[in-house]
Amino acid sequence: MKNFIIIAFILIPQLLFAQSDGIGSDGKNGEGINFSGGSWKEGVDTPPDNPGPSYDPDAVAFWTEFSTEPHDTMKQKISTLYTMFKDSLVYDSIAYMWGSFGTTQESSIELKNPGSKTLTLNNSPGFNPYEGWLGNGTNAFINTGVNLNTEGGVYSQNSSAVMIYCRTDAISNGNIFGAQTTPSAVKCFLKYTDNKVYADINDKGDSAFSMAVSSSAGTTTLRRNNNLNFDVLKNSVLFGSKNTVSVAPPNLQVYWLCRNNSGSPALYTSGQQVSWLVFGSGWSNTAERKIKNIIEWFMDSNGKGVIP
Repeated sequence: MKNFIIIAFILIPQLLFAQSDGIGSDGKNGEGINFSGGSWKEGVDTPPDNPGPSYDPDAVAFWTEFSTEPHDTMKQKISTLYTMFKDSLVYDSIAYMWGSFGTTQESSIELKNPGSKTLTLNNSPGFNPYEGWLGNGTNAFINTGVNLNTEGGVYSQNSSAVMIYCRTDAISNGNIFGAQTTPSAVKCFLKYTDNKVYADINDKGDSAFSMAVSSSAGTTTLRRNNNLNFDVLKNSVLFGSKNTVSVAPPNLQVYWLCRNNSGSPALYTSGQQVSWLVFGSGWSNTAERKIKNIIEWFMDSNGKGVIP
């Protein structure tokens, strides 16, 4: 009997406190806390700090510019957005990008280089959270601060693309974005009063491309891969091409909700709610589709997407 008591005294504490690599019966480390990065044994190792969620560093740099820190769910969405662009191998093909977030301040921040090229709002463009901007047709517009001639980055004369995401179907006699001087233009009428799309990208600005369009909603992409012609894509489907010799991008800052006409805003748009504006290199069909799909994923995640 004495031997049994001694054996029990030795074994019972070991049975009570023994855990393989700190894993308890609940399958978690330690006191029900799921530590990552290796095992932990109580009384042997110092408990590691809980690292919390892991976010993309460029996403963190982006929302650090917000006047109000976003909630954790939005942080994860934005981090996933950046990760998708990078994992899809299209991130480096983007020169500048603005999207739609919860406030005008957040939506004014450029995503590739946060803190630079923040949008300048003129005469109070309309805005709805996670949906985008609306012009008033008279004087409201946005200055991107980007001169594609002198600071285009991967956007160049013969390798260039512009994608616009519009949430609404409406006609307008204004440019959705643009910059035009006498010898050069990049601009677009998403759906003019004659129900046609008109577009120029690094050409002489004579509305080189025009074609009937059923809706202004979704993505419209202007793309140039050489000095002889450019393409227009609608929701990643080739809409048409135009033979026109390229010229250097206009030496002007690009305006949004109108066009910069040799230094002055002109042809203000209205009715077409625009959510994203992206400038980049002359994307392949695959790359352009990936960018569109990633943007649509983010819009859908906020219940605002419009592409079927």
